[in-house]
Amino acid sequence: MFYLNTELRLKPESLHRLRKVCISDVFVVCVELQMKRVAIVNMSEALGIDVNKNTLIDKGIKKKAYQITKPKVYLFDEANEIFDLVQLNGGVKRFIPPKLLRNPTEVLSEEKRITWFKKRDLALNKLGFLIEDESVKRYLFQYNATELLEKRLAELRDEDPTKKYSSPTALIRYLNQFITLGRNTNALLPIGLMNSGCNYQHNTEEKVIKRGRGGADGRNTLSRHKAITAKEKRIIKKVAKLFGTNTRSGQLLFTEIYYEYCLYSLELENYTLPKPDKNGMRDLSNLEKYIISYDQFIYHYKQVIPLIDRLLLRYGKIKTSRDMVDRQGISTDGVLGANHVVEIDSTELSLHVRDMRVGHKRLSAGRLFICIAVCIKTRYILGYSLSFKAPVWENVAECLYNILDDKKSYCAKYGIPLQDYQWESHHDIYSARIDNGIEYPEEQVDELLNGRYGPTRVETVTKARGDLKGIIERLVGTVDRIIATQQGGIEAQRDHTEQDASQKAIYSIEQVHQKIIREIIHHNTYKNCAKILDADMAEAGIGITPRSMWNFSIKEQMSGGIPIAKEQLPSFRYQLLPKAKVTVKEDGISCNGLIFTGDYAKSEEWYLRVKHGEKLTFKMAYTPTNCNVIFFEDNKSNIHPFILSEKSEQFKNLSWVEVHERREFLREQQRELSSQRLANKLANKTEDKEMLISANKEAKDAPRNDQTSYQNGVNNRRKEYAESQAISKDKEIQKELINQNNDFTKQDPPSVEVDTFSEDKFI
Repeated sequence: MFYLNTELRLKPESLHRLRKVCISDVFVVCVELQMKRVAIVNMSEALGIDVNKNTLIDKGIKKKAYQITKPKVYLFDEANEIFDLVQLNGGVKRFIPPKLLRNPTEVLSEEKRITWFKKRDLALNKLGFLIEDESVKRYLFQYNATELLEKRLAELRDEDPTKKYSSPTALIRYLNQFITLGRNTNALLPIGLMNSGCNYQHNTEEKVIKRGRGGADGRNTLSRHKAITAKEKRIIKKVAKLFGTNTRSGQLLFTEIYYEYCLYSLELENYTLPKPDKNGMRDLSNLEKYIISYDQFIYHYKQVIPLIDRLLLRYGKIKTSRDMVDRQGISTDGVLGANHVVEIDSTELSLHVRDMRVGHKRLSAGRLFICIAVCIKTRYILGYSLSFKAPVWENVAECLYNILDDKKSYCAKYGIPLQDYQWESHHDIYSARIDNGIEYPEEQVDELLNGRYGPTRVETVTKARGDLKGIIERLVGTVDRIIATQQGGIEAQRDHTEQDASQKAIYSIEQVHQKIIREIIHHNTYKNCAKILDADMAEAGIGITPRSMWNFSIKEQMSGGIPIAKEQLPSFRYQLLPKAKVTVKEDGISCNGLIFTGDYAKSEEWYLRVKHGEKLTFKMAYTPTNCNVIFFEDNKSNIHPFILSEKSEQFKNLSWVEVHERREFLREQQRELSSQRLANKLANKTEDKEMLISANKEAKDAPRNDQTSYQNGVNNRRKEYAESQAISKDKEIQKELINQNNDFTKQDPPSVEVDTFSEDKFI
């Protein structure tokens, strides 16, 4: 049995009986039960969309709605042979018209709605009585429909004598559309405009005829630009690829793309710009016919290039995927419970801190850098660190240490008595999510992963992708905004003519610590996290604060977590310190050119083993700002210090950066001294040669000796020369002493000075 608006499918064996159709086309029927006939129309052909609501493609050209043909009439038996009913959930599937016909106010803009409704009403008035049920049945299933059409044409001529209304074609077009699209008022909406694209006929011929408001030949417009063609669209696509973020410089401008399009099109047409005349004017009478106008270009640029491709051209892959495209899911996907995944990030606080070394002035010591770690499952802040240093590993290490640190003793250092419920986490974490910043050197991250404490997995996200760790990004921003409200805080949009924030620095770093600790306690205890409760938490009926969620999750979902005892913290501190490769030598432990000594080396006989040929190298920890001590952890987790040797005493109390600079300075001095020694040695060699020449010249009258044995009389002659030298030296000494005595006797006798307060003055 056939019903009104029933969907049909063509049987495969009947495919040859209809032209230009396929099995997947949608056929909709109008039924006349008394006559046992059905009127069937191909909806895919009428609307230009297939059964899946996808636009049909015919030889690369998109189909669009056109003049709908009259539904074809079949007897019931004949229709049963050709078509199958579409079953759906035990019933018959009905055709659902496009939303444009069902609710045009939601689809059309106000401007289009006014235009389309006017066209609909004109078509409805033109049909008149033809839309009545009796007239529709007579038009579809009987053979005297011509009389109905002629009658309606006569009425139209009477209503408007200025028009001929001689052909029923216009009535038939509207009537077919009215019947096919549901026999209601909106069926006469001009849906043919829906996919028409532009005001120009798509044609690959040399001559492209314009249509639309410019007239069939463009006579109603002043523009002489060429019409849009498939070729022009291909050029637009090709030119647009030249303006991606990796290929262009500066901002993406439509005008620049249009200029490039014009150059490319003119080059294809072998058109050369004419030279300017004496007034600077060019003859451009033939230019417009080779290019489309700027407005045409912008319109078709937005039509032929998908939105996602335009976003990629404008913003690049990273920013588009971060800020422009849609994203589903939640940040806690795949997270088991508390401390399973922890996000860590750093930022510069918008607050100037006072330099407390100067008491008589309010001098700014600059801005602090904060590093925060937060559990993304519960939004519980686990630890933080503050430092004047720009993001470096020491800041991250201090934050990681603070996660496991005893919070009571830590807060007591800043004068804050901590209650048990306020900040109680001292549990190890499983996975850390960080960005690809300079504060995470590869060797330190590897050392952290290989250690006994801290995360067993580190997830590094792309730089400048805050959306990949959005929880910590928002939290850091919130903390910074709160801190910026304090005295000395920086307001982003502040008028530059007002006093700078650096002039208002009043808080010390200890007071900033106090403020941040209070805000962490407030966040953990009172933040509303009702939206992120999972099913287990909701079923258990726990609170909606980070503290409540963290306590429940760490106990129930993570089986108590991994609490770290206070006695184990030194081992974790050692693990976080940077490591250096050291070599054991006979005189001590050599680390970066410095020598260290320690009792542990002697107890393990390191020096003795090296002396007898064994090579020993280890990794030892050091503190970056002081080179006086390095540390070694043995197999029993005991940490042993090694003190700077007296041989390297000149480097005492220096940081390792300063040690490097001092060693570079010494090497530079050594290089300069080496050059000077070489030059001086060469000068001595030159004088040696001259002295040899002089000696040979003085002894030229004496014959050369040809004897090979020790010469006779050498010892006697040496004795004679020694006595002669002694006599000469004694005479010189005697003369020097006699002359000194004579000089003393020739001097005037010393005058006697009388003291002002002496008694001799009054005698």
